[in-house]
Amino acid sequence: MGGTRWCSILVCLFLSSALQLAASERFLVKVDASETHSCAKQAEAHGLKVVGSASGLLVLSASATEAGSRAVSDHVKQTIKKIQTWPGVQHVEQDQPRYLQRTLKDSAKAQQAFAMECSAKDKPVSNSLLPEYVPYGISQIQADSSKLPASIDKSGVMVCIIDSGVDAGHPDLKGNSLDGCKYEDSFAPGGCPFKWSEDYISHGSHVAGTIAAKRDGQGLIGVIPDGAELYVVRVFNDSGDVNQGQGLVYGGTLILAYTQCEGRLAAMQVRVKTLMQQQCGM
Repeated sequence: MGGTRWCSILVCLFLSSALQLAASERFLVKVDASETHSCAKQAEAHGLKVVGSASGLLVLSASATEAGSRAVSDHVKQTIKKIQTWPGVQHVEQDQPRYLQRTLKDSAKAQQAFAMECSAKDKPVSNSLLPEYVPYGISQIQADSSKLPASIDKSGVMVCIIDSGVDAGHPDLKGNSLDGCKYEDSFAPGGCPFKWSEDYISHGSHVAGTIAAKRDGQGLIGVIPDGAELYVVRVFNDSGDVNQGQGLVYGGTLILAYTQCEGRLAAMQVRVKTLMQQQCGM
């Protein structure tokens, strides 16, 4: 849990060539918000499937092309040109596949050495037999400043984690307001295909711990150790195959996940505002 390594802000990703996968003929289409529905109708009329949508965004899928790479490339270019002619379309690009990056070491000995190297600069809080540690990364990002709040729970501030899920029962995450994307969430138009409270490879849990592992005398201390509002959108599957990064996702999947975070934040801020008004007798 926790650790010393930030891989971007929320999720560590790398780009894979779209031509490696025939099913990667997907397209991100930015449209005028008022034209989202009509553009979806246009897509269906041209044999394109709408696989995701939000206000001002469509994610479209074309039938896979079995020909060689040049034919696939030409087909993608032709499809983009066609979509660009639709009313309300502002921008079109191919939706590229992404994988969760996970470096696999050659041996157990190499893995152990790598872990020791990462944790060597962690700072123990006490001199007890099993002290609690402040990860070295906390000071590296200047999150040990006394000017930063130790708690943001119920403040209207939310941290959204788009990753491989979170181990919701981990003791270092207790004390946080922890929730995740569910099918019944009205603000999640992209859907929530995987259970947010499970994490098969611990990457999302690592990120959650770096953000909000509690100060409790054991384990690690996070950036916000006394309570945070965490919302989890799990975008990687439960195949258990770490060599395949827990399954592929596309850029469009991540954008839709972000819209789910925005929706949750808006709903939470309405709740906090209502509570404050009640407390102030307004």
